[in-house]
Amino acid sequence: MKALCVADLHSEEKALELLRALTEKEKPDVVVIAGDITQFGPVDYAERALEIARANGAECLAVHGNTDTLQVKLFLEKSGVSIHNKKRTACGIEFVGYGGSAPTPFRTAITYSEAQIYEDLSKLVSRDCVLVSHAPPFGLPLELDKAFDLKPAGSKSVRRIIEEKRPRACVCAHVHEREGETNVLGCSVIKLAPLRDGKACILDLASLKPVFSL
Repeated sequence: MKALCVADLHSEEKALELLRALTEKEKPDVVVIAGDITQFGPVDYAERALEIARANGAECLAVHGNTDTLQVKLFLEKSGVSIHNKKRTACGIEFVGYGGSAPTPFRTAITYSEAQIYEDLSKLVSRDCVLVSHAPPFGLPLELDKAFDLKPAGSKSVRRIIEEKRPRACVCAHVHEREGETNVLGCSVIKLAPLRDGKACILDLASLKPVFSL
């Protein structure tokens, strides 16, 4: 069993084309979308993304990002794919999701305070789960959470949750500059780069080993 993990489409048509090609080629059991499907909308772009993700019978799990509007967030919930602030089991694995991001210095649509992120996730995350967070944990090796100016853009609350709860893996995005895998206290952190830039990841659901940039 495998999951196709993508993020940061940002309303680009080429991202939808690549998503279609990857789902047809890889035939994943699950498609995980880790936020920023749109660039402040529109909702119909998110509708097309979900249609493509589920076209070959894959289950879709998604969180909104900080550039997805409230309308996009509500659409994901109504479509039954949102795992923001909730648990969902797929292919025998418990997924926990959290969308948006902590406050940023840039224009953004949906943010949550670090206190709220920690309070919400502390009730959901367990050692056996896979956390899908749009924001990466703060302070990752290999500069995976650092933006173009090399300032950390990760969430301190996501980091604290990983340290305290020790989930099996964390699939995250948000920072565009880098992709890769690292380890935080036994948790495999799988940092995605933007699908709009041709980046994606296949995650083996048995080993939780990723293959990047297909």
